[in-house]
Amino acid sequence: MGDAFTLHSINNLSSWSAGASTVISDGGPTELLPRLNCRQIEIGGGLNNSIYIEPLPGDESLNNSAAVFTFAIKIPNGGLVDVSVEDVSTLSIASIYSFVINASSPSINAEGVASPQWSIVRVLTDVFDSSTPAVKITISIEKNQSETAYFSSPVFVPQMEFANESTALGKVASLLPQFMLEDDFSITEPIDMPLMRFIDVCTVGLDSVINKTLDMSYLDAQDGKDEQSINTLSTLVNPRAAQVSDLLWLAKFVGTKPVTRFTSSTEEETDAFVLNSSELNSADTLRITSYSSLNPPVFDLEVQRDLLDWQVSTGSFGFNAGTTSAIEDSVKLMLIGNKTVNLDYDYSTNPFEIEIQTPWYETLGADETKIGESSVLVMEAVQRAKPVGVLLTHVMTA
Repeated sequence: MGDAFTLHSINNLSSWSAGASTVISDGGPTELLPRLNCRQIEIGGGLNNSIYIEPLPGDESLNNSAAVFTFAIKIPNGGLVDVSVEDVSTLSIASIYSFVINASSPSINAEGVASPQWSIVRVLTDVFDSSTPAVKITISIEKNQSETAYFSSPVFVPQMEFANESTALGKVASLLPQFMLEDDFSITEPIDMPLMRFIDVCTVGLDSVINKTLDMSYLDAQDGKDEQSINTLSTLVNPRAAQVSDLLWLAKFVGTKPVTRFTSSTEEETDAFVLNSSELNSADTLRITSYSSLNPPVFDLEVQRDLLDWQVSTGSFGFNAGTTSAIEDSVKLMLIGNKTVNLDYDYSTNPFEIEIQTPWYETLGADETKIGESSVLVMEAVQRAKPVGVLLTHVMTA
């Protein structure tokens, strides 16, 4: 599932540690992504511990389906682990699955997850009847002796998710002898396909590599490229189709370190402006800092992407800087309406001074009282596009 569970509590405490005595305060739930990328969490001593993972609001992918919940746990001297799985969107009774963790001799201990003291717990749940189950998971630990235990890598997915959209798995499975596939379907009830799961684990990551390669591939018109269909455009070389991370990389090829936001003023508190809009909106702003000091917030992602697309497409902050078109296009970033720009200069008598003129009613954040004044927004936007040695000024006109 693409969403994340949140770790609600461990032993009802307000903090917990994540290996090497690193303490995580409960200033808000710690997210545990349902993949193999979360870190080890150290669970305090005592004979009994519990882990409560807060349910998602609801997940349609589990409709009329069983799920697989897997995690790693380390109890050096062994104990009993109970996993309670409950759909809180219904009045159903929680299902409890019990696992015995055997003690492991310290003499064969190894560092990290390579240690034989680690055990993998795998729960195959009952079928969820709700169309959008909200699954609450509680892990209860009863240890043979008082000691520190460790919990890591929770994964919660629909039982047969591994078989969906698995191009790498399908290609490998097609090469297997038929009897292996038949045995794979008949080993357990319900069918759990252990061989297919093993192949899926062995080929993890290949699906995303294949899909990423296809997304990046460049198509000529005769091969299906259609400028009106973004799915036919290369995410590697076409700014319209590229992701933000790719646009940040592509900006290198137009000779610039990308700008993702503009400082709207030198003051500590400023008015908030949104690109292409004269409407002030404190919930969706474009202001405060530049690329060099702070990444843009999530709610500005679409605006940031448009700004990156513009930089890669025009090169106005890179190799095309210093041209009149670069100056005009940069100024337009801070204009609305018709985005009227006039560059007033006399190349013959004074070639090193250019005055930028924009109507006040098309300039972000301005009102009629600003006629004859300069906009700090316009002046900052144009700094990377100006010719070296040329003095640029700006004035808002009637």
